[in-house]
Amino acid sequence: MNMSWIPYNEHPLNYSLDDCVLRAIATALDLSWEESFLMVMIKGYQLKIFPTNMNLVWESALMDRGLTKHYIPNTCPDC
Repeated sequence: MNMSWIPYNEHPLNYSLDDCVLRAIATALDLSWEESFLMVMIKGYQLKIFPTNMNLVWESALMDRGLTKHYIPNTCPDC
């Protein structure tokens, strides 16, 4: 299987800003960058937390959409 990296930037103006979480959310949920931006900003407003300062904001926004959080163990006994 040949997999290659394809450059992709969800930002509407192709900017490379500190918005990697927004771009990842947009790509993963098949949203526009603007839709992911609004989703996170509205959640920040609801929580009274500036969205770019806390993982809690975007994590909570994703959980509102039915996603769940799982941790990967530090060890892999079956590797």
